[in-house]
Amino acid sequence: MIATALTCAVLVGVAFVITGAVAAARGITADWTIDPAATAGWFVVNVILVLSGVALGTLILNAPAAIIFVATGTMAWRLIAVSSTTGAAIASWLDMPLCGSSPHSTRTTPS
Repeated sequence: MIATALTCAVLVGVAFVITGAVAAARGITADWTIDPAATAGWFVVNVILVLSGVALGTLILNAPAAIIFVATGTMAWRLIAVSSTTGAAIASWLDMPLCGSSPHSTRTTPS
């Protein structure tokens, strides 16, 4: 669990650096707005996703099959979400990646 949180923190740090570098290369400024509560929620959602994958793998005693189920489940929910407004409403409550949106909003403005 600690490794998951640390990995998320490192990846967010990498995203900050890459976004800044790309914005500088394009001659625009990147303005980051980070909500600490939303960031904490994003970490919690990621930990829950990892634990649900581990639980599924333990339940069926087959880690590769659990990876396939988790990957195809996300794809299936995305298809349901784009199929109709009702599907989007259902998916927003039941699909974990859709439940918690990314806490980081990036605005780029010309300099």
